[in-house]
Amino acid sequence: MWFVVVGFAQDFLGVVVSIYSRLAVVEVWWW
Repeated sequence: MWFVVVGFAQDFLGVVVSIYSRLAVVEVWWW
């Protein structure tokens, strides 16, 4: 159960990082 929670947290963090990086790229593109 703990490993499932850790894996889910890692996946969620990866998604957040990917979205943030895309937003950063968009901001750089617009600026």
